[in-house]
Amino acid sequence: MEAEILMFDNGASSRRRPRLSVRIPYSRRDPTGLIEGLGALDTPMELVVLDNGSGDKGLANRVTGAILGLDLPARFVRLPAKLGRASARTRLAHEARAERRVFLDAEASARPASLARALAMVEREGRATERRRARRPAPTAAPVLALAS
Repeated sequence: MEAEILMFDNGASSRRRPRLSVRIPYSRRDPTGLIEGLGALDTPMELVVLDNGSGDKGLANRVTGAILGLDLPARFVRLPAKLGRASARTRLAHEARAERRVFLDAEASARPASLARALAMVEREGRATERRRARRPAPTAAPVLALAS
């Protein structure tokens, strides 16, 4: 019998699409400090946490508890087997709902001031990108895809 992917949302999910998705993959390192640090910020975001086949039920239970304690929307995905790093990040990208997305490794600093600065930088860059897009003239013809041989 093949193991199943387990997934749950913490119930704080909002009907509105979040502006920022913070994606946290982990396999051995405990991300609960990071999750709790992000939850302490006054930043509108969602968290998407992925257990990349750790096989550690105790760690998964601690992560579940940290996610359930959040006031912000969060999703926890637990994979039965380890994916490669790129495949795990691709899976996280599919779970995230916001256009602005950031990856944080489980061992990233959980200090609120450091996290707030990093997320503010992502927000500023996202707004600057939106302004640049708004100033561009609309294309007059369908875009062409060129493939190099």
